[in-house]
Amino acid sequence: MLPFPENQSFPQIPNSPYLIGCSGYYYREWKGSFYPEKLPSTQWLPYYAQHFNTLEVNATFYRMPTLNSMKKWYAGTPENFQFTVKANQLFTHYRRMKDVAALQHEFYPVITESLQEKLSCVLYQFPGSVHYSEEMLERILPLGQMPVLHAIEFRHISWWQEKVYQALEAAGLVFANISLPNFPDIFVPTAKATYLRFHGKPELYKSNYTDEALKWWLAQYQEHPSQPLLAYFNNTWHGNAITNAKTLATLL
Repeated sequence: MLPFPENQSFPQIPNSPYLIGCSGYYYREWKGSFYPEKLPSTQWLPYYAQHFNTLEVNATFYRMPTLNSMKKWYAGTPENFQFTVKANQLFTHYRRMKDVAALQHEFYPVITESLQEKLSCVLYQFPGSVHYSEEMLERILPLGQMPVLHAIEFRHISWWQEKVYQALEAAGLVFANISLPNFPDIFVPTAKATYLRFHGKPELYKSNYTDEALKWWLAQYQEHPSQPLLAYFNNTWHGNAITNAKTLATLL
């Protein structure tokens, strides 16, 4: 049973072919460098939305979302703005997709009712301690039955294999491409959408990406184009995510 009414409708793909933004927006160190010094923090999201057309929501990973707070996000962004919502760590890190039905019935109605047509994708990020197994893969595949785009991020190299790509593709799920320290750069094309996450390399959350590095990822995408393209920068230290997201958008 799906965790929201069967007659509830959602966009099958985001309403923009290129969604490029940051992983989170509420960073106090951005004040003065990105956010104007006198701008109250309650206005940070509307200001962010003047510069980017999407946001990857990290807050939902650490705590379950509330309807009131997410409705404010909906109201505070333009009509063409899109959100990717990160699934709570209870799904991926603690329960590891076991016995999560009750949690799904708590999580999904909130994000779908509040964000409505601005919900572009739900991201499931699994920790590096989760290695490939057929059992784990089988727990993940039912996510493809939901009428919202889902991207799956793995952080152990054992998931980079053809049978995983094929299984996710067949289920309608997107394999999230990652740039991560001590991890090879491997582009996995997916027909339904392309999802890129830039975490900072060689330093996690810190390193700035050169134009050449971004052009390499863009070239891989252009060899295997699919729409939409969702790209998020998690190298938030020193505002590098802002700079790199704007650069990638310009390159496109």
